[in-house]
Amino acid sequence: MNMASRILTPADLRAEAHPWPAPVQFARPAPSLNLADAIPSTLPMLRDFIAAQAEALQVHPDAVALLSLGLASLAASRTFEMEPQAGWREIAPLWTVFLAEPGERKSALLSALAEPVHNWQSTERNFLRHALAEYTEQRRGIEARMAGARTKLARAKSGETAQLTKESTELARTLGNMPELSAPVLVSANVTPEAARDALAANGEKLALLSAEVDAGQLMGSRYAKNGGANVDLFLSAWIGEPCPALRVGRSIPLERPALAMILAVQPAAVREVWKGEFKKFSTQ
Repeated sequence: MNMASRILTPADLRAEAHPWPAPVQFARPAPSLNLADAIPSTLPMLRDFIAAQAEALQVHPDAVALLSLGLASLAASRTFEMEPQAGWREIAPLWTVFLAEPGERKSALLSALAEPVHNWQSTERNFLRHALAEYTEQRRGIEARMAGARTKLARAKSGETAQLTKESTELARTLGNMPELSAPVLVSANVTPEAARDALAANGEKLALLSAEVDAGQLMGSRYAKNGGANVDLFLSAWIGEPCPALRVGRSIPLERPALAMILAVQPAAVREVWKGEFKKFSTQ
């Protein structure tokens, strides 16, 4: 009997019939998705725009495509909604982040993409300035008349209160039908949660945060927090269109279906700072 021979077990027989595959290298695989090529052919103007901007600014077409989709979602949100299943509806804003090192044309790219939005805002502001000034003055006049009616009512004799009360009530109803209006402001580079809430209320519950200079504090929502903790409740509600009313002294801000888009170009160092801070937070708990 050959001493080198051995009895094969069932496991040995299976291994011979189905040998192990070649080892997988521990390397980062190349991305398989080319976002620019994923733009449907039914949108030829968008495809041409992406290619032209990438060539003009010498950036990757995927960066142009990603941030362009984020800006497009600003226009689509609250106008269109998604319904993946019956009864499950969500608004359409996107949160898009493009990672790039300093000097890789982040600011130039966002400036070029946002130029139509800024131009539209400027045009609307110039077009509406006279009408808004007249409207605001009308509201002030009604408020002044209400104040005068209240003063007279406080000093009125018993036979004069009915007429003054009727006048004051009618003025209050008129003012209630005249909400405060302002020129549209749909994009901001830096905003606190409180200012974002006011901007959403003043602009049809639609807003976009658009910035090429985002740091770790802004990414985590802790830049303006008094205790350094993240304050992202409004942003999370505006991601899915969840009602987010706010009660303040003197007034309330009802947000029924807020939509917040984010179009950000971020340095990898800012993301690393976020992860570092999160790791420290959980390691001390």
